[in-house]
Amino acid sequence: MCAWRLGQIRTDGDGDFENVRVERDAVLREFPQEPPPDLSLPRTPPTDDEAREVIRPALNDAGGFLSQEKGAEIVRRTFPDFPKKRAMQLVKELTGNEKPGPKGPRNNRAANRAR
Repeated sequence: MCAWRLGQIRTDGDGDFENVRVERDAVLREFPQEPPPDLSLPRTPPTDDEAREVIRPALNDAGGFLSQEKGAEIVRRTFPDFPKKRAMQLVKELTGNEKPGPKGPRNNRAANRAR
């Protein structure tokens, strides 16, 4: 195997560099062992059950509570096409969190007393 300098285009003869030693890790970064996924095949969207199977171990690792944002991030790391809002709903469902989130600005009680 040989390589040529930039701009040198030949299909015969010896290259400019031959028998070069390269670290295995450097080669694997450029050429991974696993072939890339075949993008020409139609992919089925992940189901809610598949997303729940990703959330449950993360929930156990976190000690039983996982924020909706963090859970959605974990699901989307595994399934990039999964809708974020749906992932957040599934996390809320699995954690059993019924507390509503913030609804907007609160009254500033200190400013009201200063009048």
